[in-house]
Amino acid sequence: MLILYDMKMKKLKILLLVAPIFAFLGCGNEAPPSIDGSSDEAFEESIDQVKAELSREEKELFELTIMAIASELDGLVNSKANPLGARRLLRDRLDGMSAKEILELGERVVEMDRESNRRKISEIFVNQTFKIALVTFRLDFGDYPTTNDGLDVLTTAPPGKKDKWRGPYIEELPEDPWGKPYQYQYPGKNNPKGSKSYDVWSLGPDGVISDDDIGNW
Repeated sequence: MLILYDMKMKKLKILLLVAPIFAFLGCGNEAPPSIDGSSDEAFEESIDQVKAELSREEKELFELTIMAIASELDGLVNSKANPLGARRLLRDRLDGMSAKEILELGERVVEMDRESNRRKISEIFVNQTFKIALVTFRLDFGDYPTTNDGLDVLTTAPPGKKDKWRGPYIEELPEDPWGKPYQYQYPGKNNPKGSKSYDVWSLGPDGVISDDDIGNW
């Protein structure tokens, strides 16, 4: 009995010594502060707490993300006619989210904006910039460059045709916004004008011929 009692006491002492260590280690695993959407007051206070430790750049992205979400939700509820409804939607949408989760959401929104801008830039090149250069080339040569000639002849005179070449027709050949060369073929197969015109296009985000290509058709 004494031996058993002694063993139990030793175990108890070990637990008493180890418990504070586990408690200390557990402190590092506490959940980060999150947004409380239970009321307007709790919402505002938790917003300040959640972004308190962020850098200036992170705070800007944090606030822009919340503004973007609020703007999106305004479309679901007439915020002028029902401001409380719009506010409640925003609280519900952000409830329980941490700063990290909101920043990750913001980064995705920013990337979507970047992707949209890339597509717009590519559309300008295939529908305007190359059009001006290729039409000017046709005026000098009587026809568009062949597929084999490609777009290079807009910056460099083709062999044996230097007498007609009045270029460069474009200052330099740009890559598309995804770092790939623009594609070209003549006669065109996708352009509505068919064999009377050309196809010029970007391969888009995936870099291969697919449905996300951006062309002059």
